[in-house]
Amino acid sequence: MKRVIVNLVSNAIKFTPNNGTINIYITSLNYKDNSLLYICVEDNGAGIDKKDLTKIFERFYQSKTSVKYPVQGQSSTGIGLYLCKKIIEMHGGEIYAINNKKGGTSIRTILPLVNGDISTSESSMDNNEEKAIEINIVPSNSETILIVDDNEDMRIYVKTLLQQKYNILQASNGEEALELISNQKVDLILSDIMMPVMNGIELSKRVKENLSISHIPFIMLTAIVSEEQKKESFEIGVDEYLCKPFDEEILLLKIRNIFAIQQKYKAKFAVSMNSENIAIAEDSKDKKFFDRAVSLMKENYSNAEYDIENFVSDMGYSKTLVNSKLQALIGQSIGQFMKNYRLNNAHEYIIAHQQCKDINIAEIAYRVGFNDPKYFSKCFKEMYGVLPSALLSKK
Repeated sequence: MKRVIVNLVSNAIKFTPNNGTINIYITSLNYKDNSLLYICVEDNGAGIDKKDLTKIFERFYQSKTSVKYPVQGQSSTGIGLYLCKKIIEMHGGEIYAINNKKGGTSIRTILPLVNGDISTSESSMDNNEEKAIEINIVPSNSETILIVDDNEDMRIYVKTLLQQKYNILQASNGEEALELISNQKVDLILSDIMMPVMNGIELSKRVKENLSISHIPFIMLTAIVSEEQKKESFEIGVDEYLCKPFDEEILLLKIRNIFAIQQKYKAKFAVSMNSENIAIAEDSKDKKFFDRAVSLMKENYSNAEYDIENFVSDMGYSKTLVNSKLQALIGQSIGQFMKNYRLNNAHEYIIAHQQCKDINIAEIAYRVGFNDPKYFSKCFKEMYGVLPSALLSKK
């Protein structure tokens, strides 16, 4: 309800000139033995075009004929009144707008009136409210999406679309977003372009230039319909570009598809260990990083002494970064990646030498960097579902 009042007053301010007046009326009503709460926010501005009176509560709707007065720090998105309507309806009430006879507009809400417990302290009410707002019941393994927008209504609206499936973080500008990303795991960024302090274009550049976070998918969600901005976004490495107003289902599908494609490529790579089976943009930091990792294993997989420490040292980054980066790109730790690369080479070698009587499993194990043939056989079966000896003798 606090959000409703704030939005209604903010909306009234936009339609009221300097030295105008905004009144808020609140009273209780009795109607057919029902107790009702009546709230009215009235301004004496220019009023709203009659044909827009019922449309102003629609998602993303903005009147093209009504006179507005710009207010510093406020941007119009067509979401504020939509949120008000959704909240009021959740409380079992209704909201509507009328033009006043003497000028201006009144937005009226009628709600069921439920008497509160007068013994409840203000502090405990505040605590309960805060807890209620923060509760977000999603599976613990759900992806985390960061919403970056300077308009709070837009952040709240997008959060309502996503919070049933994903963990949600919020930031009001690019600088706040970078600070959040540096401290918490983020799986996808959903950002506006026009923001104070740091805009979306600069944020996307910073993300794609930083190897530790360059793999995070980035969706631009903006009211700017500009082919030049769109082109610049894709050149930076942005994955998707959606213009407001956007279709809710399209946004959800695009996010779902991004995560699904990631999992699909990771699964393919786990079997083939082919770098072509992961979706990494050419000339990106991610591509250079991964090509380096594959190149090192190609050179050293047969050396049993070439371990994780050697690999990390040759990569030239910290162990933490290398490990988290491989997890993000292919869903494997350093150790898994090295072991699976060796097993994949063993699998290819066995396929090429099936029915060959002058080679045994121990030789193959040593050839791909395993010191223990029994451990090699165990790992091979776990990965391919068959013992290497059975595959080698298979007709």
